[in-house]
Amino acid sequence: MDTKSLIQIGQKLNGGLSNEIYRLKGDKILRVKRNSDPYFYNAETELTAQRYASEISLAPCIFDCNSNGDLLMEEVHGHPFHYQEEKRYFSLLSLITKIHSLPLLPVSFSPIERVLTYRVSDFSKKEEQCLLWAKSFFQNTDSFVFSHNDLVPGNLLEKDDGTYMLIDFEFAGNNHPYFDFVSFFTEGDSALRKEIKPAFSFLLGERKCNEEWNNIVFLTAFEDLLWREWAKRRYHQTKNDTFLFIAKEKDAFLQKELSRIFKDK
Repeated sequence: MDTKSLIQIGQKLNGGLSNEIYRLKGDKILRVKRNSDPYFYNAETELTAQRYASEISLAPCIFDCNSNGDLLMEEVHGHPFHYQEEKRYFSLLSLITKIHSLPLLPVSFSPIERVLTYRVSDFSKKEEQCLLWAKSFFQNTDSFVFSHNDLVPGNLLEKDDGTYMLIDFEFAGNNHPYFDFVSFFTEGDSALRKEIKPAFSFLLGERKCNEEWNNIVFLTAFEDLLWREWAKRRYHQTKNDTFLFIAKEKDAFLQKELSRIFKDK
């Protein structure tokens, strides 16, 4: 794929933190990979993941690609997910469950390895306790499923026909199924966080949700810890203030969660 030639004839659109996006004739989109995670990004894994998802119409079809992670794919007409009070997110829980049914990928997401690799400073005592919990929780990889691992609103597109599709499988890898669900409720509108328990009650049943609630609460804090460290590391690498903003936002949520978890300790 001749990326440079395609860029010259494409219309540049708003991209993400690590991508440039161009619209081409024929309802095609060129995603040019820029500023990738130097530790974990694997173009082949992303390609495999998106192809698996596209086979069940949950991701755009890929027409061409290269080893750098540049993708030529179909354009999806729609808009990013926005939280609304009528709890439209329930339809997205079904989508996530379908994604988890896809074949396992060659690699796992490895949350513990990532947070330790990204870490740029010492953790507080409460943060260390959260990390210790996570090491135990993620130890049993038998429960891992195909996971997207980056369910920010911009990666969840509502198509013009009202159905949903996922994009950007940069972080795809096998992971515990709870990770994607918690990610969905913590990566978007902060108002969604209050919906975590009703959603897990819907997914697991009320009894199972109550049994697992301690794990879900700890996982919420751990994901804030993970993405805080990721954003801090990416800020050090790029000096992009957007990463600094994300790090501060995640830290605020993390400290609130840890205070709630350890309020009696």
